[in-house]
Amino acid sequence: RAGVTAIRTIAQATGIPVAAVPSARALAIGVPPDSRRNGVAVVVDAFRGRVYISIFDSEGGEILPAADVSPEEAARWISERASRPAIMGSGARRYESIFAPLGGILDREYDSPRGSMIASLGAILPAIPFDALRPYYLRPPDVTLKKAPAGLS
Repeated sequence: RAGVTAIRTIAQATGIPVAAVPSARALAIGVPPDSRRNGVAVVVDAFRGRVYISIFDSEGGEILPAADVSPEEAARWISERASRPAIMGSGARRYESIFAPLGGILDREYDSPRGSMIASLGAILPAIPFDALRPYYLRPPDVTLKKAPAGLS
């Protein structure tokens, strides 16, 4: 959220166009080409026994859009959509016994998107108005504000 707010502010002040770059896609294209020849599964620990998963082909094209699922469901999706892909992310390591048999788990060094990958994607993705840029949430917030009773404000 902070990053989106910062980019929106800079874009508004400077008039520089913005592009919405999905973090998982930036992670996937940050993997060396020889390691992603069978595709890339990005598996991020979502806590509470869940993972966020996205699957990409060898060129970074999306095979499976981001989803919030159990590790077992993510493993099933990987096995159905990719043959021995590179598997990366904090969720892959936390649930290594589930994901390791499906492909090679990459080192932690690939767990953060590199600025150069974000910039590369931003250069090829369509520009959007700065006020249209929004964070993308895969699940509802854990905490929400209660509405005031009728008649109170």
